[in-house]
Amino acid sequence: MSPITELAHLTLSPTIPDSTIASVLATNTRALLSRPGCLRVRSSLATSHPSQQQAEKHLRLFIDWTSLAAHAAFGTDAPAEYAAFRKRFADIVAPSAGMRRPFHVFFQEGEVARDDDNANDNDNEDSDDDYTGASVLDHGAKTQVAELVHVYYPDHEKTGEEKGRGLQTARDVAAALAKLALPGWTGQSAAGWSVERDVLYQGRPCQVLVMVFGWDSVEACEKARGGEGFARVVAPVLGRFGKEKGEKGVVGMEVCYVSNTTTESSG
Repeated sequence: MSPITELAHLTLSPTIPDSTIASVLATNTRALLSRPGCLRVRSSLATSHPSQQQAEKHLRLFIDWTSLAAHAAFGTDAPAEYAAFRKRFADIVAPSAGMRRPFHVFFQEGEVARDDDNANDNDNEDSDDDYTGASVLDHGAKTQVAELVHVYYPDHEKTGEEKGRGLQTARDVAAALAKLALPGWTGQSAAGWSVERDVLYQGRPCQVLVMVFGWDSVEACEKARGGEGFARVVAPVLGRFGKEKGEKGVVGMEVCYVSNTTTESSG
């Protein structure tokens, strides 16, 4: 089964108590898992990257479905239940932010062993057609914190070559991290393109390349980013995005951290 992941982002109202937010999240998680085709719900308050600090609290959800059609059926087959689901979330969202439209990603997951594990970096790479989901998003024994990177592109139709370049860059970032054997890097990663080409970034419709990298902690990632090795080996790979100029070039990037709670379907 090749799941598709729905990514939802809620900017929370500062006047809503944490207990109310937790109650709404629990109720809506149950509502999602009751739907045919919903495999699991992951959720976390997001921690902003230091360069993008935000005063508001942000809730991120990563919902695995068996298909786009299964997600769409929630609204068409159970309109009253879906309306109540949306209202519960709308009631905890900051009025100035409103309800953002979610988008969907077919994740291609890779696990690259660190060089000090004496493993071949290419042993666990997935083929371009092998969409596996993103277990790196699950808080567990291996990854405690997932670094979430959004790279926004203009909304033109991407060629297979363009999409392949983005995914290859994500793999190359993971390989560069592995070569450095950085403390706190877990070796887990995933990447994928949004199905939608109208994801808003600063008011502009975009298609998004989403990359996820696993760490022991936010502190471990921040320490790695500030090190000489990262600047020498990893930053030049990430710099490929900044070199893509013109009408097809990168519009912007966002980075945050999540430590998800995952609830699996019992079906």
